[in-house]
This record gives sequence, C-alpha cells and structure tokens, in this order.
Amino acid sequence: MNRANSERLYQEALKYIVGVNSPSRAFKAVGDGAPVFMERGKGAYFWDVDGNRYIDYLAAYGPLVHGHGHPHIANAIVKAAENGVLYGKPTTLEIDFAKMLQTAIPSLDRFALSIPEPRL
Repeated sequence: MNRANSERLYQEALKYIVGVNSPSRAFKAVGDGAPVFMERGKGAYFWDVDGNRYIDYLAAYGPLVHGHGHPHIANAIVKAAENGVLYGKPTTLEIDFAKMLQTAIPSLDRFALSIPEPRL
C-alpha cells in the first residue's frame, strides 16, 4: 500500500506538532512508521492522502455513529453556521439542547464545556 504522502506529511508535522495528533502524544505507542493522514470520509469509509480507502471501524472513537458526511448532519451544520457560529451570549439553542439532554438523562443536574466549570 502506497503511503508516501502520509510519510512526507508526518515528517513535516513533526516540526510543528508534538505527537502529530496521536492519542498517545508520542505516537510510539500506536505503531511503527508514519501515521496515515486522512483526506476525506463518506459513510463508513475514509480515504488517506495517498488515495487508499479504509473502513472506519472506530467512527472517531464513537461520535460518528452516522458515518462521515451524513447529509442530514451536514445540512444542519451549514444551517447553524449561516446563523452565526459563536456569540458569547446565550441562545435559545442552548435551552433546547439542555431540555433534550435532561429528557435523555433525567439525573443530569448540570453540564458544561469543561471539567472545572460545573464546580464553579
């Protein structure tokens, strides 16, 4: 399998990114040689920068249960981005999301974006 572009990108990334986006932050624990650099995904598959196709068994460690590039999700992201990305102020979407979470997880008292926030 050709991985020449991944190898080249790995050497470049080593100059700027410690661990090259590896969960282990040192990459030594996840295999020998260069990691495979991904370019795109669709459904249950993704392709690397060398054109090799893979089945994405990990689904980004869980959050991609609908696969890559699902049209419903992509359209929702575009629609949300067209209305603005981040205001630094409350929105009605926050209330809607909190209601949805509390319905799904009745014992949920509070949620936040970081570990220290709920303790404040």
